[in-house]
Amino acid sequence: MFYFIQLLALLTAQEAVEPLKDVESFKEKLAKMAESTSTISCDFVQEKYLVVLSQKIVSKGRFYFKKENNIRWEYTSPYKYLIIISNNQLFTSDDKARIVMISNQIKCFRR
Repeated sequence: MFYFIQLLALLTAQEAVEPLKDVESFKEKLAKMAESTSTISCDFVQEKYLVVLSQKIVSKGRFYFKKENNIRWEYTSPYKYLIIISNNQLFTSDDKARIVMISNQIKCFRR
């Protein structure tokens, strides 16, 4: 549930943020929505603005969520990067290495 809320906040983030008027009502609605949601999938565009760079960095990809705590977060451009969280395992992969973390044990496989 905690990951779901974090990811929901990340995916729906907007530049202009207004304070919630009724926090308790929001929490109840979010809990109902989380209970009734079994899967989420979407394409995403991520824009980053860094002080050291004059231009924004734009990344694109695909996001999947499946109850209980199965997440696939895949960047497709400007580089390929994959993050999978499933059954207390974390898997990441890019062009150079694959990393698997199982119950706090990390194994790195170089390509």
